[in-house]
Parts: sequence; C-alpha cells; structure tokens
Amino acid sequence: MKKIFLLFAALAIVFANVVVACPPGYNSYVEDVSYEGCDYKYYFCLGINEFGLHEIVLSDIQISAPCTPADFEQHASEITDAILLDIAGKGYLTNEWNLLIPQCPDNFCSVRWRDRICYSGWIYDEIEQKYIMNRCADEYDEKGNPVYYERSCGETVRICWEWENGVKVLRIWRGGFPQGKECPDGCRDNCE
Repeated sequence: MKKIFLLFAALAIVFANVVVACPPGYNSYVEDVSYEGCDYKYYFCLGINEFGLHEIVLSDIQISAPCTPADFEQHASEITDAILLDIAGKGYLTNEWNLLIPQCPDNFCSVRWRDRICYSGWIYDEIEQKYIMNRCADEYDEKGNPVYYERSCGETVRICWEWENGVKVLRIWRGGFPQGKECPDGCRDNCE
C-alpha cells in the first residue's frame, strides 16, 4: 500500500511540473485564459523558425477544476482560438518582435501559429486540482525523450482588431485545412 501511495505521489509531482520543451532558440511562457466560466492554463513557445518566420508553438493546455475535460472537448477549437487571441492581446507579438496587430479586415499579422496538439485524454492531478493534457508523442529520440511534430489547426490564421462599441476588440480568422501529419493512432487534436 505504501509503494502505491509513493508511486501516485511521484506521478503527481511529474505531472504537476510540466516542462515546456521549446525548439532551440525559442522562449517558453505560461499564461491563463478563461472561457465560458472555465480557467485554462496554457504553455507556449515563441521564436524564429528556420525560414526566418515568427512562430508561436502551443504545447500544452490544462483545465482547472471544477471544470472537466468535457468542458474543453465541447469547445476545443473555440478555446484554442481564445488562447491565440490571449497571446496576441497580452502583447507578446509586440514585445518580442515589435509586430503590431493591424486593423481588420484587410490586414493581418504575419505569424506562423503551431496550435494543433495531439493528445489521448486527460490526467487528473488531485493535489493541484487540475486536468493535464496527456500528449501523444510522434516518436522518441535516442535518449527516450518524446518528439512532437509541428501541426497547425488551419493553414492560415489571421489576427486583427476592429472597433466594437468604442473598444478595440481582437478577431481571429482561420482559412484552409489543418497542417502537418495526422495524430498518432488513438489520439485526437484540439482543432475540432
């Protein structure tokens, strides 16, 4: 019985301390966003990719109790969009790269968004009272570390702002199809 308790305690510590593995040269960040009464913690990376493009990589999402995975699953794509708008709204594009978000409808902010996460479900952390996304690795490197392929929910993601009742409001528009390889067997993504 003591061994089982120690095993669960060790797993809780591992899952509670999610480490974001960003591509080399990228910076990692953690933020919170609320959607329809639920709080979500998300992890992401900012950097310049091999083609010289500004890129944001969404790497993990967690759900704070009392909300449940069912709350996320019912609104996965809307929550993902809320996360992207939150990143833009908190000034990361301007502070990191001096990019300005343009006014809608004709202009857009040129950033590559890697926002599609493959996962197989959720693990509940009783100590932290949150659900942690159980990500699916695409493969493992020679040291046994998981490798995750780059994916996007849409071919084109445009973020811009417009006036609504005298207030600047950010908008998101997606076009095209999901990019990148399909998720591994038994896994789904946060795009639908």
